[in-house]
Amino acid sequence: MVGGINIDITLNLDELPHSGKAVSTSRSTTFPGGKGVNQAIGAARLGHPVSLIGKVGTDYDSALIYSAMKENGVDIQGIGRDLSASTGKAYIHVQNDGESTISILTGANQNVTAQDIINNERLFENAGYCLLPTEIPDFTIETAAQTAKKYGARTILKPTLLDRIPDSILKNIDIFIPNQIEMISLCPGIRTLPEQADCFLSKGVSTVIITLGHRGCYVKSNGLERYYPAVGFVSVDNTGAADAFISALASYLLYGYSLDEAIRIASYAAGFCTSRQGVVPALIDRSSLETYIKKVEPDLIHR
Repeated sequence: MVGGINIDITLNLDELPHSGKAVSTSRSTTFPGGKGVNQAIGAARLGHPVSLIGKVGTDYDSALIYSAMKENGVDIQGIGRDLSASTGKAYIHVQNDGESTISILTGANQNVTAQDIINNERLFENAGYCLLPTEIPDFTIETAAQTAKKYGARTILKPTLLDRIPDSILKNIDIFIPNQIEMISLCPGIRTLPEQADCFLSKGVSTVIITLGHRGCYVKSNGLERYYPAVGFVSVDNTGAADAFISALASYLLYGYSLDEAIRIASYAAGFCTSRQGVVPALIDRSSLETYIKKVEPDLIHR
């Protein structure tokens, strides 16, 4: 896992703020977060050994990050301290129907370098998957993807905070998972989901999964093309849906499930996450996830 490390500060609101209008609330929470943290903890709770490469500051927030990683069994050898920047922060606004907006203070995340990947190359040696959210510099992501391929790991890229992705990164990506808004930004002028997916398949990506919020996701690869419906959970906070989905997808592919099966299982993990407040507290463990799925789709869990 190579990615962003933040402290998530969440404000629960009756409606999201917009230009010219102030909103207030008495409800807030603070948890460790960032896509690197979320996906690492998500995969660890689903039963896999996980290492995280990233950076924090030397502030109090960094202690919260280290504590959360240790509590969830995530290897912290790859997490460095940056003396020149604070730990990253995400300011999350969540309205009553679960819709959210996020503003990011990048902090130490912007200082994760290719040399940090090289210094931690040993962590790639036995990896099955390398998860790569784009909250860190492009060249660092490129180096991480190259290193993962060197050791035979498959790669999953989640684009965020970007309006373009260099081909030098995409050629080393196996599974690409944008949401619909991100895909529109990355493929201006191309409106249909199949055509958007083709843009990235033509650049070497093996599978494109476009997440569609409450409408599920669209998947296209050489052997599969279909829509998957979302699972019917009541949404409280959709902030962590993608992270829960990605960590579960990688986890169940590692357990030997087919892509179709892993997507269906990951949809349950994402749905469960949206039914709880926050991200890290809402990431489900393997036993709970499989127990629930066996009640509603008993044939899906078979390993």
